Amino acid sequence: MCRREYLMHLDDPYLEVAELIIEPGGHTRPHLANHSGRDYGIVITGQVVVEFERRSETLSKGDYIAFDADVAHRTVNVSKSPARVLWIIAHDRSEAGAQRRSGVVDS
Repeated sequence: MCRREYLMHLDDPYLEVAELIIEPGGHTRPHLANHSGRDYGIVITGQVVVEFERRSETLSKGDYIAFDADVAHRTVNVSKSPARVLWIIAHDRSEAGAQRRSGVVDS
């Protein structure tokens, strides 16, 4: 289980800032998934694994990760207590990114 506590207004289409609180053994989503933009994470407490299709990164308190979010990913808490992670998503600012965010995609 993962709870997101947003630390900003959600009316900004280009930026999300949230604290993720992930229970032991919990994850941000059941399967790997991708989206436009770039993700940044800083572990506040606990230990998490950020899983990608071909690799994974183990992060502990104070560790930082940044990656292009078009690579499928998810975050899993591997500690015995809740993990807290500051998570920032900078969405794609291009016209194509705006279309993806709005659900409008050219065929």
